[in-house]
Amino acid sequence: MKYNLKTINLLYLLFLFSTVALAEEDRKFYVINAANNLADNSAQIVTCTKTGRMIISTIGNLNFYDGTSFTNIDTRQEYQYQLPLYYGNYHLYFDRFHHIWLKNTHSVTCVNLLYETFVKDPAEEIKKMGCKDHVQDLFVDSIGHVWFLTDKGLFNPERELYYQVLKDLNLQDLDVFEDLLLTFYDNGEELALNLETGQIVHRTKPYEWDDAQRYIKSSIMLRYNDSYYIVRNGETESVLLQFDVKKQQWNILMRLSYHMNNIALHEDKLYIASEWGYWVYAIATGEQIHYPELHLANGKTLSTDCNTLTFDRQGGMWIGTEKRGVLYARPKASPFHALTWDNPKAIAYAEMMAPLQQNITEFNGKQANCMFVDSRNWSWFGTTTGLYLYKDPQANPIIFNTKNGLLNNVIHSIIEDKNHDLWISTSCGITCMLFEGEKIKFINSFNQLDNVPNESFVNCKAMCLDDGTIVMQAIDHVVSFHPDQFGSVNGKDSIKLFPKLIRILVNGNFVEPGEENDGNVIIDRAITRVRDISLNSNQNSVSLTFSGLNYFRPLQTYYRVRIKGLDDEWKLYSYFDGSGLVDGKGMLHLPLVNLNPGDYEIEVQASMYPDVWLGTPFSWVVHVNQPWWRATGVYIIIVVLILSLLLVNFIIYSRNMRMRTKRNAEEGDIMKKLNSFVDRCNAINAEELTQNADDLYGDRLNTGTSLSSDFVELMLRLMPYIQANNGQVSLHQLSKVGKFDIVPLYEILSANLYKSPRGLSRMYRLRRAAKLLRTTQKSVEEIATECGFYTPNYFMGNFFHEYKLTPREYREEHSGEA
Repeated sequence: MKYNLKTINLLYLLFLFSTVALAEEDRKFYVINAANNLADNSAQIVTCTKTGRMIISTIGNLNFYDGTSFTNIDTRQEYQYQLPLYYGNYHLYFDRFHHIWLKNTHSVTCVNLLYETFVKDPAEEIKKMGCKDHVQDLFVDSIGHVWFLTDKGLFNPERELYYQVLKDLNLQDLDVFEDLLLTFYDNGEELALNLETGQIVHRTKPYEWDDAQRYIKSSIMLRYNDSYYIVRNGETESVLLQFDVKKQQWNILMRLSYHMNNIALHEDKLYIASEWGYWVYAIATGEQIHYPELHLANGKTLSTDCNTLTFDRQGGMWIGTEKRGVLYARPKASPFHALTWDNPKAIAYAEMMAPLQQNITEFNGKQANCMFVDSRNWSWFGTTTGLYLYKDPQANPIIFNTKNGLLNNVIHSIIEDKNHDLWISTSCGITCMLFEGEKIKFINSFNQLDNVPNESFVNCKAMCLDDGTIVMQAIDHVVSFHPDQFGSVNGKDSIKLFPKLIRILVNGNFVEPGEENDGNVIIDRAITRVRDISLNSNQNSVSLTFSGLNYFRPLQTYYRVRIKGLDDEWKLYSYFDGSGLVDGKGMLHLPLVNLNPGDYEIEVQASMYPDVWLGTPFSWVVHVNQPWWRATGVYIIIVVLILSLLLVNFIIYSRNMRMRTKRNAEEGDIMKKLNSFVDRCNAINAEELTQNADDLYGDRLNTGTSLSSDFVELMLRLMPYIQANNGQVSLHQLSKVGKFDIVPLYEILSANLYKSPRGLSRMYRLRRAAKLLRTTQKSVEEIATECGFYTPNYFMGNFFHEYKLTPREYREEHSGEA
């Protein structure tokens, strides 16, 4: 069946309308679980901090998520404080004193957020806050004040007052509303007390005795404007209530025959996690929609109980499940629609693009994949080595490739939209070039995480329809999208990011809070909470890793950095700038080397766009202390003069001793650097080897920084010996193992140890792969995975580059060799 253009546009508009109406159903969830280093797959609580960091409570652990990895802290039985009157499940509070209080049935644990550790003695912490009585239960109100339920009543340390509670009822929630203390009980009753006098102001209830007994077990409460929305659970059923404080009026909004576990607010809607999927309640209209099944990004559907539900600062949804870890859905549905060939629209689009053929032989004397002339009368040529732009046929071309925004250098089609922006299909994703007049304002790329098929597109098969829809043909799909739906990722909508410092290396060693290094405590609190970094004069090489906490599109994370005291100019970094400082997960790795004594203020901002910077920069100060001899220089001069007069007869002896000491010190220094290099190499070996700027541009970008081939061969012999002896080796021993004289050995080590060990890791993996090819029948894909290469294609490219044979050819020539 054939479709004309008018029919196609009508179908598209109908589809677009249904997409808006079913936006909630279009959420695609990604699974984050123990395979991603989550401590346990039972996620009880998921919450987002003010700066955008995710905190996930699992059984016995608290997990901090920075966008790529988890930091886990675990508790012990002796860290728990007993709460006899708390009957509910997991409940997490933040207070004003940098604590997290994590309640579970009849107990509470406390986390010190400054150090990100569990408090060993919560009872002592409670006493420090001013409560001397034994606590039966505790609460934290919406402004961070802690309240302690004791035998004497409800105690508030800030006011040093006790407030009365209703007898024979279990207090389950409280909050402060203007000058009122609102308390909520297990039978549903609400009691309001005057904060100043403690006198009862009013007492209300949502239902009569029968309902009170049905929903008596536990409650969850959320404040919105002048109302509180409360979920109450019974043995098997639950109810959603609204309490209007100013009207002193209750409303029953929903009843379910199973438990509601948690409640969150997003865009004037209540999202309720339940034993069977989740519910959405529209506050304005009272509309209730149930989503019993969740759609996963891999195309599958999931029916699961939802323990908890929350939204991050970007609007992404996070669901904690009982057995399946955490589910994350991006804040916006992908604008890309990948249509398979069993879809009539795909067939119709393909028929429309069938006449689009080109045979370009005049480009540099060879054939190009496609050619396009835009509305500016610029000529664009898509090749296998990038995109070439000729603004003037007589001028040199401007070349676009993976260094400046593309995800792949093989260009298959180019098309211009109604806004005069360009869309380019490649062998791995789609790239958009946004223009401001005749200036390219922004280049953005999209891949399989954006619902773009992970396959090659077809040459010249791209078209802009009358309504602005763009269609592009790939091998197994036709991709359709409308450029006006890209506001969230192409700069029309501002999403604020909060960069977080997540890792510090000093002289190549990881830094831990409170840990002494050469007699110096570099940081005195958790890395994510630190603002001052103190270094000795010999600790002057630092690497700082920042996360933009961009869960939506981590690859589209831009950083702006200024280092006062070193360079007062702002520098822009991204994954596409060729510097290699921002990795594919959106992490910024900022090196500071050979710092002189002084103070350096590092200002960092993060954004999804290279020209939009919201808010004030976040700052960290690195202090490099003066060497001790500068502070006592005068005394040293006096001592030296006296010693010179006394020891004039021992000059020759002293000179020999200095030479011997210098030689020993140099050997100790080179061995320390060697062990650090081996540790860094082991760390790289533990990760997947992915493509970076070294692979794309080779020695053109790395002159003087690549490891020498002699050094690589030497280290392949030395590393097993060094690791077998736990680094306790000498230069003399290494010279025997490496079959090098000590002087040449020292020279080759000194010339290479400061460089990146990536080349050595690559050669180590290739040697291992070659052995597996010779001695096993494992497939190339299995060997690529076992040896830590990111993809089989990347493995085969590296293998051919080293051995000048494909893995298959190498196996045929060397099969059976040891």
